[in-house]
This record gives sequence, C-alpha cells and structure tokens, in this order.
Amino acid sequence: MPTTRGTMVRSRLIALALLAAAALPAAAYAAPGKVTLVRAARASGDLGWTRAHIARMHGATAWDPATTWIRRSAYALDSATAAAHPDWVLKDAYGSQLYLGTAFAADFGNPAYRAWWIGQVSASAAGAAGVYVDDVSMERRAYYAGGYLASVRDPRTSATMSEANWQRSMADFMVEVRAALPAAELVHDVVWTKGDTRADVVRELTASSAVALENPAVSSPSSWESFAAFVERRQASGRGVVLDSYADAAAGRLYALATALLLDTGSLRLGNDAWTARERYWNGYDVNLGAPLSTRAAWGSVWRRDFAGGIVLVNPPGNGTRAATVGPGFADLDGVVQTDLTLAPGAGAVLLRVPMAPPTPVPPVATPTPEPAAPVATATPTPPRKPIKRSGGSKAHIAGASDLTDTKTSVTLTRTKVSGRVAGAVSGFTRVTVQRKRGGTWVTVRRAKDSVSKRGKYSGEIKPLSRGTYRVIATFEGTGTARPSRAERTKSLG
Repeated sequence: MPTTRGTMVRSRLIALALLAAAALPAAAYAAPGKVTLVRAARASGDLGWTRAHIARMHGATAWDPATTWIRRSAYALDSATAAAHPDWVLKDAYGSQLYLGTAFAADFGNPAYRAWWIGQVSASAAGAAGVYVDDVSMERRAYYAGGYLASVRDPRTSATMSEANWQRSMADFMVEVRAALPAAELVHDVVWTKGDTRADVVRELTASSAVALENPAVSSPSSWESFAAFVERRQASGRGVVLDSYADAAAGRLYALATALLLDTGSLRLGNDAWTARERYWNGYDVNLGAPLSTRAAWGSVWRRDFAGGIVLVNPPGNGTRAATVGPGFADLDGVVQTDLTLAPGAGAVLLRVPMAPPTPVPPVATPTPEPAAPVATATPTPPRKPIKRSGGSKAHIAGASDLTDTKTSVTLTRTKVSGRVAGAVSGFTRVTVQRKRGGTWVTVRRAKDSVSKRGKYSGEIKPLSRGTYRVIATFEGTGTARPSRAERTKSLG
C-alpha cells in the first residue's frame, strides 16, 4: 500500500521531535535530599528572592521569562474562537457542543486547530523557559454544560470516538508541538493512571521534557506503589516530574515534602502554591538531607529512605495508622527530638540527624574507711508545723494546655459568597480555598481568610464564580482554647 503524504509528514515530525527531545539541555534540579520548587506565576516584586527559592513558575504570561512556563490547555477553547470556528468544537452524536470545565472542548485532531494553537503558543512563549500544557489527557474527557461526562463523536469517522483514536490524536498533537518548539521545556499535565506502556502514550510522553501530576488520585497502598513506580520510571527515562498538590494543612504539606524526597532520583520538582509565596513561605522547603544513601525501601509497613543528613518516612493513604521507632539521634523540622512516631494514613516524616551527647563517665566509688562510732545523742522532737492556709483556693489555668474544646466546621458556597460556622469556637480565623474541577483535577481559583464571630460564624464575599463544579475547603486554624477543624464540600454551579 503506498505511503500517503500525511503519513510521511507525520513520520518526519515524529523523527524530528525525538531528535530534538534527545538534544534538549537538562533543566536545573537540586540533588536528591533537597527539593526544587515550582509555583503559579506572580509578580512578587522581588525577583532576587523568587529566583533564589522558586526554580520555575507557570502562568498565562511570563513575569520572569527565564523561569516561567507559559501555561495553556491542550484543548480548552475560548468562546470567541469557538464561535469563529464551530467545526473545532467537539460534539456528541446529536451535535451538542461539549465542554472542558467552562470552556469549549476543542477537536485537537483537527490540523487547522493544531496549527492555530501552535502559532498562538509559539508567540506567547517567545523568550520564556517553556510551555506548561494542561489537559494532556490520554483518556477521553469531554463534558456537557452541566458537568456530566459525554460520549464524543469522532469528526473523522462520525462514530463514537474510541480511546485509541483519542490517544493517537493527542500524541500526534504533542509530537507536532515538540517539533515546533524543539528547544523549549515542555511540561505535560497527564493522568498517571494511563501508565506508560501503550505506543501512543509513549509517543506523547517522549515529546515532553517533564510530566506534571496535579493532585494525583491515590487512595490505597497498592495505588500508591503504582504511582511511585510511574514517577521513578519517568525520571529514569530522562524526563522530569512535577508533583503539584495544594496542601494548606501542615500534615498535608509535610506528606507532600516527604513524598518528593522519597521519590526524587534527580529530576523531580515540588509545587504547593499555599506555602511557596514570599509572604507565606514554609522554611521546611529549605531542608537539605544531603546525599542519598539508598533508594526508597519498605520498612515495616511504611516506606523509608536514608540520607547522609537524615531519613524520610511515608505512610501511604489507606494503609492504616502505623507506629515507627527510629531510635535516638533524630529530630523533626522544628528541632524536636523524635524516637517513636505515629504516622496516620497519607502522612510523612522528615527527620534530621542530630549529634548524640556521649555518656557521662561515672567516677569509681571509693570504699570508705570505717570510723569509730560516736555516742548517740537523744534529739528533742520538733513539734509539727501547722499547714499554711492560702487565700483563694483556685488552681492556675493555662489556656489551651489540656482543655482545648473540640470544634466542628461547616461551609456553604454560592456564586458570590462563602460562609459557615465553627461549632465550639468564639474567635479565630478560617482559611477558605475554592477549587474548580478541570478535567480530572481540582484547580484553585479563590482563597480567603475570614474571622470567626463570638457565635462561631464566618462569611466572606468572593469574586463571582462562573458555572462549573467546585470544591470549597474551610480550615479553622484553632485558638488557645479551641482545636482546629476542617470542612469540605463539592457543589455544581449552573
């Protein structure tokens, strides 16, 4: 059968992309034992601080081109372009237009759409470090306006689009992007559960410089092990990995750091926008455990990795609470000596080695020489002293020492307002995060900090939300008399 012109062009593009990917300069990474950070782009006003702490930023524009990935969805199409090119919009069997979040879902198998997309991105990414391509999904993801998953009609066959055809079109698209931007860092936002064995999935992954795993869905020890193996294989292939999860709570923040240190073999980056801005930077990200002494290994019922300057422990989600005894010579990131740990499911620990004080020598005890017994004198008994009566009779009270009140947080979301109640609290603050569902991931769109009234209520206006599926998370920070608590709620706004 003669080779078609389209097949020849595709083959040349693939070959060019593979050669270009092999020739890419290695991006700067910290050695394992110290994390390299990424975050959403923002003009902090202090370029020196940002470059010293953040290796890469990602956003629609390049505030600092040398460190910014221009971020663009592979197939989320704005309404103006969709109106001008209705044939670029994916549809179901009845001709209904489909969506990706609140944007139209584009037919990335359409050569005209791909050429337009590459031209747009090439112009906006000129001079930047590279491109962060959202939604490089190797599973079919297109939705109706209400957020329900739709069956996609294949514009080229007029039949229901198979996953094989979806993957082939996405791989072709990413190979063309690599050919058009041969020297750029290309980060693909992928679904790790699709693996890295199918031919078209491999073509897509090979066209990337790194993969981004945003809020990876891991719910059991077996899925965590599959996830960890995927991360390690991507690094072994010469590509980077970005682990990017929004974790506001201290426990989630530490778990993400421990996971990154556990799995980093030389090209892993960590993201957490909640704690990487200058005004809210966690010093735990500056930890340096030194050279690794091992790769990750099962240790009892948790995972462990040893470094010259410390150890890392991770208890996978769904594994049950586990106890771990590390022995003397370790302290946590706050400098508190730790010998016995209790790790909840989905928890981690980062421990630094600390010098142990040598044992104090005990001088030999000399045997005393007996002396002649002295005459025994009869002592006059001392009358007992009367107890001293103290005024008042009340005990000292330290707020929060041992009688903290349990609290329960509730939260509601409307298009313009977040409100709720913290039962058991009469003061303090509640941090609110609003996330929108984009494909299979949650993307943070609003953040606020609201005060709690004497009646335990809190509320705050937010910028109006567009239609879509949202998750709102409210975290009561706690006070000297009330324990922290957290609430989470999912809601669809039509």
